[in-house]
Amino acid sequence: MKKQTLILLLTLLTFPALALAKDPTAKHEYLGLIHSPMVDPNDKPFFLESPLYVAIDSNDNVYVSGGNGNKNVHKFDSDGNFIGYFGKEGSGDGEFNYPRGIAVDGNDFIYVTDLSTARVQKFDSDGNFIAKWGSSGSGDGQFNGPSGITVDGLNNVYVADTSNHRVQKFDSDGNFLTKWGSPGNGDGQFNRPSDIYIDSSGNVYVTDWYNYRIQKFDSDGNFLAKYGIQGYGDGEFTGPVSLDGNSEGKIYVIDTAAISTAFNRVQVFDSSLNYLFKMYNPAVGSDDGQYSPFSVAFDSLGNYYIADINNSNYDRQIEKFDSDGNFLTKWGSYGNGDGQFTQIKDLVVDLDGNVYVVGSSTYTVQKFDSDGNLLTKWGEVGSGDGQLSSPEAIDIDSMGYIYVADHGNARVQKFDSDGNFVAKWGEWGTGSGQFGSLEDLALDSEGNVYVVDWSNYKILKFDNDGNFILEWGTNGSSPGEFGYIDGIAVDESDNVYVADYDNLRVSKFDSSGNFLTEFKNEDYQIHGEMTGLKKIKFGPGNKMYVVDRYKLIVFGDTESPTTGSVSADPDTYDQTTKKITLSLSASDTLSNIAQVLIS
Repeated sequence: MKKQTLILLLTLLTFPALALAKDPTAKHEYLGLIHSPMVDPNDKPFFLESPLYVAIDSNDNVYVSGGNGNKNVHKFDSDGNFIGYFGKEGSGDGEFNYPRGIAVDGNDFIYVTDLSTARVQKFDSDGNFIAKWGSSGSGDGQFNGPSGITVDGLNNVYVADTSNHRVQKFDSDGNFLTKWGSPGNGDGQFNRPSDIYIDSSGNVYVTDWYNYRIQKFDSDGNFLAKYGIQGYGDGEFTGPVSLDGNSEGKIYVIDTAAISTAFNRVQVFDSSLNYLFKMYNPAVGSDDGQYSPFSVAFDSLGNYYIADINNSNYDRQIEKFDSDGNFLTKWGSYGNGDGQFTQIKDLVVDLDGNVYVVGSSTYTVQKFDSDGNLLTKWGEVGSGDGQLSSPEAIDIDSMGYIYVADHGNARVQKFDSDGNFVAKWGEWGTGSGQFGSLEDLALDSEGNVYVVDWSNYKILKFDNDGNFILEWGTNGSSPGEFGYIDGIAVDESDNVYVADYDNLRVSKFDSSGNFLTEFKNEDYQIHGEMTGLKKIKFGPGNKMYVVDRYKLIVFGDTESPTTGSVSADPDTYDQTTKKITLSLSASDTLSNIAQVLIS
C-alpha cells in the first residue's frame, strides 16, 4: 500500500517541464522610453540626448550630431525613420570624441566638427570617411573648440572656431581661405561663436553665444547687422547655440537656458533679424502630465509618482499617473512651506499608498496620502538625531521603517513611519562602514541596506540595524568596476543594480557583490540612450526604470525560469526521514539534485 501511495505522489510530482531557477546573468529587455507626454516605447530604436546640430542632403535625408553622450552621427529619412548611424568614440579617422556641427555640400558630402580633437572630418552620404583637416591651436586652419559648420553654394566650408572667437573659411578640400573675428562685444567681434548659417544670397549669420546675439556678415566677413540682448523675452536670448534657415528667408535660432530646460526654445526671425515667433518643447512645462523627472516610485496598484524638478513655472512637484500613463493628479510648489519643495531628491510609497518625499534643500521628509494631502513631516538642518543635512535618497522596508541617505552628515538614519528617530550609522571616511559621498540607498527582501558611496566608488551593505556586512567596488571601466555612481536598486530576486554615470551603464550584481552582467547602449542598439544615469527603480512586473537626464528608460524582465524534467527512483525512499531523492534535469547546463518530503 505504501508503494502505491509513493507511486501516486511521484505521478503528481512529475511535470513535463519544471521551473527551477532564473538565470542571474540574463539581461532585461529594452522596452522604450517614458517622456511627458507619454510616447510609444517601441516607436524608435534610438534616442538623441540634447541634439545640437542638424543637416539635410539633396535626398532630404536628415543627419543629426552633438549632444551629451552621442559619439556618432544619426541619419533619418524625411519622415523621421531611422536609417543608421556612423562613427564611434575615439580620435582615429571616422571617430569622434565630441561631434558638434554638421553640414552637407552640394555633392552630398558630410562635414562634421569635433570639439575635442579640434578638426573637421569629411564623409560620403553612407558615412564612409573621406578626409580631415585641423589641429589644436590659433593659427590659420587650426581650431580651439570648433562647433558650428556650414557650406555655401560654391561648396566652401565655414567653421565657427568657438574658443578662438572667430570664423574660418575653407574650400571643400580643407584649404584655408580667410578668417574674421576677435574676442569682444563690438561689431564683428565674438564671445564664443557657436554656429553659422548662409542664406541664398550668400549672407553669413553667426550665433554669438555669450554676447547673446546674432550677427550677420557678407561672404567675405564684412559686418552687416546684429540683433539680440540677454533675457527671457521674445527676441531675447539666454544661450543662442545653433541656427538654420529656409527658402522663405526665415532664420531659426535654438536658444538654450542653463537655468532650466523649460526655457529651451526655437526663436524665428526674418532675414533682417526681425523677431517673428517662437517654438518650444510642449513636454516640459507646468500643464498636467508635463514633467522633467528626477525620481520615480510605484504604489501597490501600479500607479507611479514622478518627482518633477524642472518645469516652466519653477515649481517642484509630484505628479501621479496610472499604470497606463494617464495623468491623475499633482501637488507641490516651489518653497519651504508645508507641501512645498525646493529640490526634490527622492520619493517612496508605502503599502498603504502614502508617499514620502525627501528634499535636500528643505532638510525634511514630508509624508502625503495618495492624493497629495500632507500628513506629517520631520527633519531640520543639523547633525543631531533626526536632523538632516542634504538628504539624497529614501527607501522603506517591509515593516514600514524609513531609511534616509543623510549625505551631508555621512550617515544613514532610520525612522518609523511617523518620523520618530530609530537609529543611525556611518561617518566620514574610506574604511568599512564609512562614507565619502552618500548618494543613494536601496533595501532587499531581508531588510539589508545597500548604500552608494559616490566618491569612494563602492557599494556598502548593512543589515537593517546598521551593522556592516560587506562592500565592493573600485574605480575603473572594466565589468564590475565603477566610475561615479548615482543610483542603486534591488530586484525581486535580491540582485543589485547600480547606475554608473561615468561609464554609461547599469551593472548587475548578486547580493554578495559578485558581478553578473551589465546594460549598455550597444547591447540594445539604442545609441545615445543612456547619457546621464541617475536613479534606478523597480516597478510592477519587475520592470526596471532608469532615470536618465529627465527621462525614464524602461527595461522588462526577461529572466525566464530554467525548465527541465523530474525523475525519481522509488528505491531511494527513506522510511525514517520520509524523503525521496529526485533528479532534476534542466534544459540548459544546470543539473540539480533535490529532496522532497513525502508525507
